[in-house]
Amino acid sequence: MIKRISLILISLLLITFAAVPALATSYMDGPKVLDDADLLTSGEQAELKQRLDQMSEKYECDVVAVTVPTLEDMNSEEYSDYLFNIMNYGMWNDGKCIMLLVCMEYRDWALTPYGDASKYFPLSVQDEMIDNFKPYLSQGDIYSAFCAFADDCEHAFEDYGRIQLKPLWIVAALTVGVVIAFIAVLIMKSQLKSVRFQPGANSYLRSGSMNVTQRRDIFLYSTVTRTPKPKNNSSGGGFGGSSAGPRSSGKF
Repeated sequence: MIKRISLILISLLLITFAAVPALATSYMDGPKVLDDADLLTSGEQAELKQRLDQMSEKYECDVVAVTVPTLEDMNSEEYSDYLFNIMNYGMWNDGKCIMLLVCMEYRDWALTPYGDASKYFPLSVQDEMIDNFKPYLSQGDIYSAFCAFADDCEHAFEDYGRIQLKPLWIVAALTVGVVIAFIAVLIMKSQLKSVRFQPGANSYLRSGSMNVTQRRDIFLYSTVTRTPKPKNNSSGGGFGGSSAGPRSSGKF
C-alpha cells in the first residue's frame, strides 16, 4: 500500500515538473530580436539579442527590433500592433514595450512605444532617435540602425531617471523660499509696535463722529457655482486593444 502511494506521488510530481516548461513557453513574451526578413547575420542577431534582453530586464521594458519581408496589406503601425499582441510583448512588465519595425518591401519603418513606455519616449525623443537610425536604414545597414536604436533607448531610460529628480529640487527650492519669506514677514511684523489689533470696530472711530439712526439688512447678490458633468470620451481601436502611445513611422 505504501509503495503504491509513493508511486502515485512520484507520478504526480513528474507530471507537474513536465507541465512547468510547457506553461512557461506558452506564456513567455516574444523574442527581442525578430528577423523574419533575414537581414541580419547569425552573429549580429546573437549580439543584438543579448543586448536587448539585458536592457529589457534592467529597465523592465521590452526593447524589440523587428524585420519583416511584407506588411500583408497593413501599414507599418498596424503591423507593429499586430506583432505586439500575437508575440505577447510587454506581458511581464505592465505592457511596457518600445519596438522598431523595419520592412524592406516598400522601405517602411515604425517606432512605437506601448504602455508606460510612452513616458520614456515622447515624440521629441523619437525625433532624435529617428535622426540617428534612419540614415543607416537608407544605407541598408540594418544592424547599425538597430544598434543606434538600442543606444538611444538606453539614453532615454537613463535620462528619464535623472529628469525625475528635478521636480524634487523645485519643491525643495520653493520650500526654502517660503520659509525665508515667512521669517522676513515675522521680522517686519515685530517692528510695527505702534499698531495693535482691536477686537471692536468702535476703537477705530473718533468719538461722536458717527450717529446711526436706522438699521436694516439688505440682500445684495447671490453667487451660483456650476460644475459641468464630465463627458465620457473613451474609445477603442487597434489589434486586441494594444496600448500604443504617440509614435512615428515613415519611409527610408
